[in-house]
Amino acid sequence: IYTSSEIEGLTGYIGNFTVKIVKHPTYIDMKRCISCGLCEDVCPIEVSDNFNVGRRKAVYLPFPQVYPHSYIIDVEACDRCGKCVGICPTKAIKLEDRAEEVELQVGTIIVATGYEEYDPSDIKEYGYGEYNNVITQLQLAELLNHMGPTKGEVIRPSDKKRPKKVVMIQCVGSRDPERNPYCSKICCMIALKHALAIKERHPQVDIEIIHKDIRLAGRNYEDYYRKAEDAGIGITRGNVLKIDQDEKSQSLILNVRTFKGKEETLRADLIVLTAGLVPSKGTEELAHILGLSIGPDGFFKELHPKLAPVDTAIGGIYLSGCCQGPKDIPCL
Repeated sequence: IYTSSEIEGLTGYIGNFTVKIVKHPTYIDMKRCISCGLCEDVCPIEVSDNFNVGRRKAVYLPFPQVYPHSYIIDVEACDRCGKCVGICPTKAIKLEDRAEEVELQVGTIIVATGYEEYDPSDIKEYGYGEYNNVITQLQLAELLNHMGPTKGEVIRPSDKKRPKKVVMIQCVGSRDPERNPYCSKICCMIALKHALAIKERHPQVDIEIIHKDIRLAGRNYEDYYRKAEDAGIGITRGNVLKIDQDEKSQSLILNVRTFKGKEETLRADLIVLTAGLVPSKGTEELAHILGLSIGPDGFFKELHPKLAPVDTAIGGIYLSGCCQGPKDIPCL
């Protein structure tokens, strides 16, 4: 397993590929690191942690189950103070680490580069990145995670208090001809799942889901919709035109137009944007290196959707999971 690495070149054919890999430096010897955390304790630099929805040090453990189980250094945040070097009991810190190239001979290649959540910061009317209490479903998932930064507690980023009213907005950046025209197809289930998880832990929290229409195509998925209605979760068909913030309370004011043409105003303590799913960064570059095709949606394209759903036009290179498009666990 090569972590912090990427493919730089590929030659050959099925059964005899030569792959060039660049291993980017992590500035910590992963074989020596014992994950004691002393380096993190003495690190004076603290930055935003996008993955874990909070703050982290310049030297950090990406997440509890990371493999190899080693700390890494964010060299862009690191000020090279050397405090971690002095305290490391195994001398694992390597601030002068450099990238290295590796060449492998392989018979077949499986592309499993996944997808990413669409960054909704360019949709200015929603205030993502401007208002602290506007987050995405991925950030909410980290809050709901019992091993996450809040140990499973759903809180407002602004004041760390539990919200009384949560509003989820569907189809953010998807089904949008100006951004991504396709439906990401699993987002409705993600919203219902998270809404039910909040209700199960905190029944007193009021939750509203605003949608263009709910699309639940999987087996037994309709049960989630019924459970949400039975749990008292509001499901409203409409469009959010604009979100403003009450500067004093940092509560959020939504201007909503229902599909009946009526305009309403809602107040929320926390807004969760159900952003669409897009190809991982570097997908286009990797497709060029491997000689693969990508579809109009930017995801890798299979040889044939029915007869060869995981094959590509290059013999010996196969597609797996969400690099072909959004999928949930039953689809994998």
